[in-house]
Amino acid sequence: MRPADWIVLIASLVSIVAYGLYRSRGSNTVDRYLLAGRSMPWYAMALSIMATQASAITFISTTGQSYVDGMRFVQAYFGLPLAMVVICATVVPVFHRTKVYTAYEYLEKRFDGKTRTLASVIFLCQRGLSAGLTIYAPAIVLSIILGWPERVTTLMMGATVVTYTVIGGIKAVTWSDVQQMCIIFLGLVVALVTCIALLPSSVSFGDAVYLAGAAGRLNAVTTDFSWNDRFNIWSGLLGSTFLFLSYFGCDQSQVQRYLTGRSIAQSRLSLLFNAVAKIPMQFFILFIGAMVFVFYLFIQPPVLFQHAELSRIQAMADFQPMQAQYNQAFEHRRQVALALAEAHHAGDSEAESRRVSEYRSAQQEIDDARARASRLVEATGGEKDFSDTNYIFLVRDALSAHRNCGAGNRGHFRGHHVGQLGGDQFAGDGDGGGFVQALCSPGGRRPPLPAGLSLGHAVLGRLRGGVRRMGQEAGVIDRGGERGGLALLRLAAGLLRAGVRVSAGSRDGHVYRHAGR
Repeated sequence: MRPADWIVLIASLVSIVAYGLYRSRGSNTVDRYLLAGRSMPWYAMALSIMATQASAITFISTTGQSYVDGMRFVQAYFGLPLAMVVICATVVPVFHRTKVYTAYEYLEKRFDGKTRTLASVIFLCQRGLSAGLTIYAPAIVLSIILGWPERVTTLMMGATVVTYTVIGGIKAVTWSDVQQMCIIFLGLVVALVTCIALLPSSVSFGDAVYLAGAAGRLNAVTTDFSWNDRFNIWSGLLGSTFLFLSYFGCDQSQVQRYLTGRSIAQSRLSLLFNAVAKIPMQFFILFIGAMVFVFYLFIQPPVLFQHAELSRIQAMADFQPMQAQYNQAFEHRRQVALALAEAHHAGDSEAESRRVSEYRSAQQEIDDARARASRLVEATGGEKDFSDTNYIFLVRDALSAHRNCGAGNRGHFRGHHVGQLGGDQFAGDGDGGGFVQALCSPGGRRPPLPAGLSLGHAVLGRLRGGVRRMGQEAGVIDRGGERGGLALLRLAAGLLRAGVRVSAGSRDGHVYRHAGR
């Protein structure tokens, strides 16, 4: 890490903890320590509820889930609004009227002390196990960034959280959660913008969405009913409704948040905010995973994203032919993806349909190669049912490669159509280094540029190109249409009137049907 990275990391940790402790002044009674004197505003409770449910697992694992399986996971939250309405109508008024400190105190009043004890023990065991996983996920991130052992980063994070929680009580926890969620929202936006900006310059945002959809990564809704399918609209509406009823209505980690509200109305607002905001947030996170998938269409990822296991099997004789097959499969998929984008631009429906089939077959070759590598890990002493999904969002090789690129060669993409990129430009070595050969001059480094300006220019240019191409497909602009800000505004208005039809994955036909409307 560079000095600036250390400054940001330490300053954010210190400011979050310090601000939480500052806002918790006066928590010197049981009521103020556990319930903040019932004085919290709805927005603080809402963000704290969201932060309590979300964790590093949400942002690391969910993006990886979308990378390998598409956006179907968002359906697991479809029952959340229904559950929140029921809780607001029934549970919240009861807890506020009885003046309880915990959900389990109400059980004692309603039944007896044994019932309260049983429910409390179950909660503590469940939350203890859950907290271990919740802390371990960011501990993995810090261990990769800092190069420290995972045990050290786990102890460091756990000690920090326990310290400010014990000292400041629920107020410190709530206001710290507010800041953390603001940082998380900002991080999500930066992650998406970065992913789009690092695409080859001739691949627009519209191309990225199209390619993700053609590979089945935009399958946000699946209506097929199957006992073997965990994520579909039926499990989302039925199973998750009862799951969230129990979680937000009975779990003390959530109940304590809305017990701190100034009134029943404030507590209800905090829950209804989550009912409205949680699904779009989850959709956004999964969409980032889909864009990461498109990113790795053109920049060769490692065959396995878990570096420790990959390093272990690389010396084995069975790995080398497997790596060669993976390199060949990646190059094939890259060429087919470029050809598909070209056919899509040309409006040739017959060629596009043929390229889509080839594109999906090429993706299956990649999946098969990764599956063989995973089986090799298991067969040589690795964990059973090995999966590297949680590590996909943590790989740094491609970003490091992009950081070393020469600016001149990145501009080379701007002078070529997607279909004109030659195969040698993306020749990879199997370790994610192909991007260097694709974009960098030999031994060259890019000159120092204002990062914010270059990144913003790249993203705006990509979005403009994507909107223009969608406008051409929708018939609201001709192929040689005018340029400039006024033309872009006309494009946006025309798209809103005409709607855009973007092809999606194999399971769901057209997910982004008439997206302009």
